[in-house]
Parts: sequence; C-alpha cells; structure tokens
Amino acid sequence: MRVWSDGYSRPESVTEALAIMGEGDATVLAGGSFVIPALAGLDTHLVDLSALGLDYVARDAAAVRYGAMTPVQKLIDSQPDGDDVAQSLAAAARSTHSSWLLRNMSTMGGELVTRSRHSALPVVALALDAEVLVATPDRLEQSRLEDFYRREYSGPFLLLEMIVRNTPKRLTAFRRISPLPSGRPLATAAVQVVMDGDVQARVAIGSSVVRPARVPALEQAVEGVSRGLRMCVTHETCAWALESIEFAADASASSGYLRHVTAVLLSRVIEEISTSRTEQWTSN
Repeated sequence: MRVWSDGYSRPESVTEALAIMGEGDATVLAGGSFVIPALAGLDTHLVDLSALGLDYVARDAAAVRYGAMTPVQKLIDSQPDGDDVAQSLAAAARSTHSSWLLRNMSTMGGELVTRSRHSALPVVALALDAEVLVATPDRLEQSRLEDFYRREYSGPFLLLEMIVRNTPKRLTAFRRISPLPSGRPLATAAVQVVMDGDVQARVAIGSSVVRPARVPALEQAVEGVSRGLRMCVTHETCAWALESIEFAADASASSGYLRHVTAVLLSRVIEEISTSRTEQWTSN
C-alpha cells in the first residue's frame, strides 16, 4: 500500500516501488545522506524504500548477504571476531562517515549506487569481488559489482542486496591515509589475496581518484611475485601500476601528490597482507 504526501510515497513491495519510479521524475530515498542535501529547490517525487524489508545481514555457508537498506553502522556492530572481511567492511564504514549519526542514516545500497569518491565501501566491495542483486520491472539480475557499474539502465532499477562469497584461504585488508582521524581521507585502499591454488589478487582504491576503481596492473604484479611466502611489491611498482589511472586533483592536493600518497598506501596494505600470509603459512 502506498503512502502519499505531496511528492512522497512509501511503497511496500519492490514491484510497487519500480512502478512508481517508472511513472515520472522520481528520486529514490534510502538513508537520505546523499539525497537530502540536494533537495533544495528540486522538483521530484521521493520514493522511500524503508518499508521494503531490505535491512539485514544474512550469513550462511556460501556467502554473506547485505540488504541494500542496511545502515552502514550495522557493518560495525555485526562483525564476527576474527573475520578479516567483516573487519575490512567495518573499517570502510568508519572511514566513509566519522559520525555515528551519519552511519546510522546512510545505507549500504546508497553508498554502492552513488559510488562517491569519498565512500570506502565500494572500494572494499570491489576488492572482495562482491556481487549485487538488482531488480528491474522485467527481472531480477545478479552480477558482479564491477559489471553493475559498467551497465547503463534505460529504465528504473533497484539494488536489493550485496553478496560476498565465502572464499577459503583469503586474506583481506583495508587502510586509509588522512590528515586527521575524523577527516576525509586523502586515499583509501583495499586488497584481497586468495591463496587457493593459483594466487589471485584484487586491488581497489578510492578518495584520491574520481571514482572508486580496481587497479588491474597492480593485481598482476602481486600475482607475479606471490610464489614465495612474501609479496615483495615495492612503492615503485605501485606507482607504476597507477600511471593510467585518473586522480581527482583539488585545491588541497595535486594529482601527482595523490598518486604518490596512494602508492605509499598500497605498498603498506600489500606488506600487511604479506606479513599475515607468512604468519599463517609458517604456523601450519
């Protein structure tokens, strides 16, 4: 049942929400941290998703599923001990919003769809090779987050959940560099290394770049030196891998400085995973 109030509706099903979105100029209201600051003078119909039952974190043997309306704060509150994936997501949640109030307002789906350069959650999700479940008026689609970012939808769509597969022999780390602990970071980085058979690496960066993105050249470099216990990836290698990536220069930092800072951060994260890997292998 819809709840209407002068440009506002609160659908109770995904089908109803998509139908309303297809009727005309509509803006999706998830947590509101992106939409509300932009509403001044905006003539649009707000579609509130809070009644769709998408606030959950569901764990089973195969994967962890995060509903699109899950508050970012829940990623911190629900992390199991000893789970480096959950710890990376929790660290990304803290990096994205330093305020507890904003983390309770902002949602997982809103952060992923908006893909702000300052949101660390897409950075970790890309490194984890996360998948998303998306609803359109015609069907449900499950795809990798990276493929979702490449697609252009001609009609209404809703991101319903993010799926992170449980992968054995996986090490994951997220780190940031910021002038102040509570300030926006200059750069964020997430790295995942899977050591099941052939070594597979995924590297993603944010804050210093226009959009959170993977770094394929560095992934290949990590895989190339991962035969032994240590992954000896130098700062120079990280800087080389970033040469083709566009950095978001502004009044506070040049693109060259952001590139340097990001290379330093990446080398630190890879060293951290390398150390964890050595400890795990030598203890077995």
